[in-house]
Amino acid sequence: MGALDTLYETSEELAEFLEEASSQPLKDNKGKKITIKSCDEVSRPQLTKIVWSYVKHNGLQDGKFIDPDDVLEPVLGSKKVSMFQLQKLLNDHLFLEDDDE
Repeated sequence: MGALDTLYETSEELAEFLEEASSQPLKDNKGKKITIKSCDEVSRPQLTKIVWSYVKHNGLQDGKFIDPDDVLEPVLGSKKVSMFQLQKLLNDHLFLEDDDE
């Protein structure tokens, strides 16, 4: 398993977002359906795909900013964030098994 395939445990806020996102017909850049296998663990690349698909599906992108809805706001922690801040904000919700939360 490569570093990109590492599964991380998710925070409660992220797990709730993933549960909500799994009920929507999310697709990747190529139009392929995104399947969320678990709300309790996810790889970074998979999480990025899910979040971007959710943002696009729900019309939350405003130029270079993401304007989170009530579902995404607990994860991003703000009403409007730069797309360049996304990875740092998501990292706050990912934990390796050995991490101290």
